Amino acid sequence: MRHHPAYSGPTDTGTTTGGLGLDDELTSAVEPIPQELLKKYIVYAKQNIHPKMHDMDQDKIAKMYSQLRQESLVTGSLPITIRHIESMIRMAQAHAKMHLREHVSEDDVNMAIRMMLESFVDTQKYSVMKQMKQTFQKYLSFKKDTTELLYYILRQMTLDQLMYIRGVHGVVVDTVEIHEKDFKEKARQINIYDLRPFYESKLFKTNHYTYDKNKEKIIQRVPAVAAE
Repeated sequence: MRHHPAYSGPTDTGTTTGGLGLDDELTSAVEPIPQELLKKYIVYAKQNIHPKMHDMDQDKIAKMYSQLRQESLVTGSLPITIRHIESMIRMAQAHAKMHLREHVSEDDVNMAIRMMLESFVDTQKYSVMKQMKQTFQKYLSFKKDTTELLYYILRQMTLDQLMYIRGVHGVVVDTVEIHEKDFKEKARQINIYDLRPFYESKLFKTNHYTYDKNKEKIIQRVPAVAAE
């Protein structure tokens, strides 16, 4: 979102200042499907696959809706609506169809919940967004790999540091430093102990992060659009 302090998406002129995005990193190593095969796959799924949902799956979505409604009342966030439930059901069915399944599985429902939550939470103001991400972390982390989870944690720590600097000191900075020991502690909470592969990942580097082993700090060069 543009109002977030480390927003690194497209500017008004259509250029990108934040480097490679999370989705680009995760899909860059995947071999693309030939276009003709993809067309046949889509046509087959559309004509032949019509996934059905079990009552248990619908109950899980209804429970999530209730939790989000309660959280919205507590935090004063933008309210969730019935349309969000309808969207989750359609996404769960679409995910099942994509895998050529006749019935919606628990994985399909969990993925739909994750996608809806990511979209819904990111529309909130920063303070609410932070609290919601903590509350619904188990849903938001569904089927995310280690690199993605660590990047999510580090990005949140960077945002917090930026907000602190601007709120207390009232200055704009072009670099942010995170103590590695603090990052390690948060990584251990999700049972991740080896951070070296993350420091060497494309996702880490292309989002302007560097690791200073001597100082035991992680440093991010803040993109120009976020430093203004």
